Amino acid sequence: EGHGLGHQFLRHVERTAVLVHVVDVSGASGRDPVEDLDTVRRELGLFHPGLLDKPQLVAANKIDALDDPARLEALRARAAALGLPCLAISAAAGSGVPALLEAAWPHVAAARAAAIELAAADDDGPAVDRPR
Repeated sequence: EGHGLGHQFLRHVERTAVLVHVVDVSGASGRDPVEDLDTVRRELGLFHPGLLDKPQLVAANKIDALDDPARLEALRARAAALGLPCLAISAAAGSGVPALLEAAWPHVAAARAAAIELAAADDDGPAVDRPR
């Protein structure tokens, strides 16, 4: 609890169509990628449990600097246990990024379609005479 995501950031996250967890698997930071993913998801759930119902993807980043393939495999296993797709990327080199965008797009498109449908339903309300 309280790992610094910040309420302003978390309020912004509420408006997103899909959550992409970009997790460093390189080992350069000395952090455990599985623990990082679990920490962020725990913080999201503590702020608003409904955030965990949003579509989520895991982007295993910095694969171009991966020093221990076991780190990537552990993150993939954790993501699979959570039912989340895990894509290996290098944001710096651009590798894997097109696949990540393709994986995110159906969720973005569905959210846009739902918003359009909701707006159309609001427009179909009863007619109101307004003074001119």
